Amino acid sequence: MRLGFRRELDALDDPAGRQSLFDEYVEAAYQSGKALNSATAFEIDAHSGAPRHMPYH
Repeated sequence: MRLGFRRELDALDDPAGRQSLFDEYVEAAYQSGKALNSATAFEIDAHSGAPRHMPYH
């Protein structure tokens, strides 16, 4: 995470601000991962919200 956002994090001179931004990026990645895992587990299709094995309505 730190390597991927190195430019954004290095642009902040304030260590507390840098840590806060890092924490925001980690939380966003964590939430995105939870959503992806839930969608995969329940076979939710991104276009309709319906399970993949059900016909689209």
